[in-house]
Amino acid sequence: MTDFSPLQQEAIALSALFQACYLVDKVATTGQWDADAAAPLIRATIELNPEHFGDIYPELNQLHLGRDLIKQLFTQQTTTAAHKRTLQYAMTVIYVSKQARKNTLLISNLQQRLKALDEQQAFFTDITGPELTRRLSGIYSDTISTLPKRIRVPGKPEHLQNELGAARIRTLLLTAIRAAFLWHQVGGRQWRLLFSKKRLVQALDIIQ
Repeated sequence: MTDFSPLQQEAIALSALFQACYLVDKVATTGQWDADAAAPLIRATIELNPEHFGDIYPELNQLHLGRDLIKQLFTQQTTTAAHKRTLQYAMTVIYVSKQARKNTLLISNLQQRLKALDEQQAFFTDITGPELTRRLSGIYSDTISTLPKRIRVPGKPEHLQNELGAARIRTLLLTAIRAAFLWHQVGGRQWRLLFSKKRLVQALDIIQ
């Protein structure tokens, strides 16, 4: 077991959140599905009862996309339109996750659906494959997507209207919500994103 400081825990959860949001934008605008980057996010979403914090994202190097995005955004390095969209997604996800936490019935339904899926993991040969993606997409549609605030995803129609592409986007948004829940659970707050940027960026060094 590896011990992380509270700030390191925030940085890890935030990296997962930004990585998920970046992948949402990538699917929506290019149709590309980065299975390697999506796998740790999906695994963390399905496995509801990790024994330790370090078990949620056990291979921290798999969150390097999210880490790099945060560093670029928080240190005001040159950023692209994709980076800016990712930041907007992340802020919206944090807001939606706050709404979700207040809805005990929704949270109960979400937990039950994910628990059932966790128990069926052995039947899925590929954690990033179409079958599991569609199941997670359905869970998102039946829970998070019913909240008043919707996460709108702009992109190219040929990718947004593609059934599997849309399922991948919803799956990634669900993993982003999972990361946002975790971030709040370990002490993450929006004001800290404004006033603790330097410390958060330093804490990101835990991700190699």
